[in-house]
Amino acid sequence: MVNRLLALINQKGLTPYSVEKALGFGNGAIKRFSSSSPSADKIVALSDFLNVSTDYILKGKQTGNSLTEREELLIKWYRECNDKGKDLFFEVIDSIKDKYKKDISNTHLESDVG
Repeated sequence: MVNRLLALINQKGLTPYSVEKALGFGNGAIKRFSSSSPSADKIVALSDFLNVSTDYILKGKQTGNSLTEREELLIKWYRECNDKGKDLFFEVIDSIKDKYKKDISNTHLESDVG
């Protein structure tokens, strides 16, 4: 599990220290998981922060909806923003969403007509 976590952290361009700090874990906590099992709270916090399932952390198997690289990048950029940047991020996303959202009903109707 520790090797999987370290590889995932590295893949996301992070360090174990930065993850531990962001989650309020003690320094070296992730590496200590090899000698003592982490609490469920820590596993859930890691899965939320790293955007993977708890199954992936525990067993190496991803379940549910996984994100594309671009979706993960958006999340990474958002997390790098301060509070003002996060507010602006949502303002921009809202304006894009309203202008470019998929119209599922029209797409469905067009395929039914043809």
